[in-house]
Amino acid sequence: MASPAAPGFVAPSQGTWVSGPGRNETSGTPVAYAEYTQWATIDYARNPETAGNNQTTEYRSLGTLSSSDNLEVFNTNLHYEMTVHNSCKILYGNFTYQSYYQPQKFAILGNNTCKAGYTYDDNAVFGTASGIGGASGLYLFGPQGSIITTQPYIRRHVSGVNDTAYALTQKGCSEAVLLTGPPTYTWGASNLAHKYDYFMGGDWNSLDICPGSEYPFYDGQPYPGGMDWYQMYGAGYMVSSEAGYLDNTAGLARLIKFIEGNLDAFNAPTGTGNWAVQKPKYSDGSWILHDSDLIPHNPYYNTSFHDYT
Repeated sequence: MASPAAPGFVAPSQGTWVSGPGRNETSGTPVAYAEYTQWATIDYARNPETAGNNQTTEYRSLGTLSSSDNLEVFNTNLHYEMTVHNSCKILYGNFTYQSYYQPQKFAILGNNTCKAGYTYDDNAVFGTASGIGGASGLYLFGPQGSIITTQPYIRRHVSGVNDTAYALTQKGCSEAVLLTGPPTYTWGASNLAHKYDYFMGGDWNSLDICPGSEYPFYDGQPYPGGMDWYQMYGAGYMVSSEAGYLDNTAGLARLIKFIEGNLDAFNAPTGTGNWAVQKPKYSDGSWILHDSDLIPHNPYYNTSFHDYT
């Protein structure tokens, strides 16, 4: 692990959306078409979850009392913010084909530098042939990064009685942050760049590692079913511990599990819990999020339009 660079969350640049020949307009009498679109983006950062006291040095005298704690990270997981979009537009024109379909495709853009500025590999960006393991490391998450839509889902057909224009964009967060504990319980805005001690919780604090109160602390019950924090157990984060390390088949399977489990929760039935809004407004005074601070049920997002080929 190298010396830290400039800290903070770094979102990699996005890709180029592509489309096929069916998108081309042609001459003829204009016709009303319904065009459906879906895309999603997930920004994420890995954080320590639990730690243990590995070494303590102490000095006790009548003139000085001192100690130094060294806590080794046991487990890590991802905190992430997701944006999804669904829309139906009524278009008037004429196209090469009366109906058109393209599936939604994704790419992962992992970064080897964590938000504290430390690097975990010699290469700055994963997911390319120059990443760790060469072409065998295409699906590494790294300590932070983004999963982007490189090709949106698009379906177009001649408009019918069941086609109604709409547009819905939602942003959901895997957790929200409690700024203070009892009795006030005040909530703050989610931020991928928050310090690591925000994610540890009071059970794992020490006066050296997390001075003062156990708050701020990330929390956010109830959690949607199917959510996937990509937890890694037993030690601190290492690139070689990822499923996609030198194994694209396992890496792609792990990426699919993360995308499907988390984005499918947007379409979870009302009342089962959903993702937290980025800045809770109604939950102060409570140690769990009020329903009004959970994003509403999305009836449109459909993971069956995803394509990983």
